[in-house]
Amino acid sequence: MSMQSRFSSIVHPSLVNQRLHIFGCGAIGSNVAIHSDKMGIRDFVLYDFDKVEEPNLGVTPYNLKDVGELKIDALSNILSPMANTQKVEGKIEEDTKLKIDGNSIAVLAFDNMEARLMVAKKICKAKAKLLIDGRMGAELFQMYVFPKPKLKEYKKFWYSDEDGSEEPCTAKATPWCSSLTGSFISNAISKVISGHPCPTELFFHFPSMTMDWK
Repeated sequence: MSMQSRFSSIVHPSLVNQRLHIFGCGAIGSNVAIHSDKMGIRDFVLYDFDKVEEPNLGVTPYNLKDVGELKIDALSNILSPMANTQKVEGKIEEDTKLKIDGNSIAVLAFDNMEARLMVAKKICKAKAKLLIDGRMGAELFQMYVFPKPKLKEYKKFWYSDEDGSEEPCTAKATPWCSSLTGSFISNAISKVISGHPCPTELFFHFPSMTMDWK
């Protein structure tokens, strides 16, 4: 009996053959990795240069023992033994070459919009299979899904850091919102790979418990 036995008739078996690139292993990226690992994805590439700090513990799967460790190392250790994990430490620059191809799935989970755009350009140029951009405030979640992404389309939903949320840094995330990101994004990956309809835009607002999608 496998980890996926309870939902094997729902999740497409080809997920085991997908390579998932997660850019940013904080509140969004770590939860996406955990959910995707349980869902059956076995090939991960993790990108981050930060270390786990105590404030991260409330909104990520990390534990107290992980404090001081690189997020990519801590997350790799949390994933199941079946996961094949590549870790990329350091900031991604304009001249950084990413090992992304037409079979790659990419999730943007940085807390910096300029970094998202820079990496999105590389993902689109590589003609990746799927790009998902997850954005989160304390109690607001946004998801943008781009099968066979094109930079022109991505830019329609991009905004600068100055034009983004003005929530104070101490209220950037909550455990319920960060956990939701892993659920929605991993579900979107499953839908696209399975050929099922999937929203291209989704918004969830916890204070009013309302959701909108297109």
